[in-house]
Order: sequence, then structure tokens, then C-alpha cells
Amino acid sequence: LDRMSAYFGPKRLSTFGETDLRAYAIERRKTDSVSTATINRDFALMRAMFRKGQAANPSLNVPKFPINTAAEVERDRVMSFAEEIAILAACEAVEPLTYERKGQSVTAQHRTNRGHLKAIIIIAVDTGMRSGELFSLTWDDVNLETGVITIRPENAKTGKRRKIGITPRVKAELE
Repeated sequence: LDRMSAYFGPKRLSTFGETDLRAYAIERRKTDSVSTATINRDFALMRAMFRKGQAANPSLNVPKFPINTAAEVERDRVMSFAEEIAILAACEAVEPLTYERKGQSVTAQHRTNRGHLKAIIIIAVDTGMRSGELFSLTWDDVNLETGVITIRPENAKTGKRRKIGITPRVKAELE
């Protein structure tokens, strides 16, 4: 809202047009180097404000917002089974460590100390939880008896409570 207020200033809603919105998008891209998706979110917020204004004053004209969802970059990448195996193996890796002892070079096996990440990775992969949801979990959110993890509204991106099933692999890691 601060960026929009700074750009549009005291301009009245009744004077807005599509040219104003396009000029805003051009300026926003130029000064902030933002993506099309970010500008679409700005426009979605503005459109919601216009609709609220129209509910209060039916004569308010809502301009056509130049939202271009087709230009947004799609993110649809799924980790392969081989990648998952490699990541989990790296968590428990034992690597050779060479050091000097009494003037001789000694090689020993050294744990990488990333074992604590294994459970986090398994829970993330099996549940699809977002990192913020995962890192804000407490034991109160986990019910191993019913096999459910509860995401509290304050930790969810949508602000809504939801429940996620626990797979046998997640249960084994949590236990």
C-alpha cells in the first residue's frame, strides 16, 4: 500500500483509468525491478479496494485491471526419487578426514553431522509443508496416535488451520 500511495498520491478513485494502472506497472518494474507476479498482486489488491469502494458507492467505476497471469513464471518442479535418496544419504554421510598426527598423515572416517536434517527433509517431502509451517511446529501440533499434524492458522500462509496426515516414514522419524 505504501508504494501505491507514494505513486498515486491524493488521486481520487473516480479518476483512475487503465492508463494510470499501466503507467504504475511500468514505473514499478523500472524502479523496483519486480516480476509480473508481484505487479499482479498489487493490481489484485487495488481491485479489491475498488470493489470495497464500489460497495459503498455504487456509482464508482472500477477500471479494467491489466492483470497478466499468463506471463507469470510457473514453478512446478518435483524432486525425483533419485534426488531424494541422494539428499537423505548426504544427511548420514561418512567422509574421509585426513589430518596430521605425530608427524604422520592419518585418514579416519568422519560423520558430516547433518543427521538432524534427515527428519526435517522427510517431513517436508512427505507432507508438502512450507518451511515456515515446518519450523514453527511444536509437539502440541503432532498427534502420533491419530496420525495427524495440525498447522495452526498463525503459521499457515492462508491463515487457516489445516490438518496433514502423517505417513509411516514421518511417524518413524518423529518417534
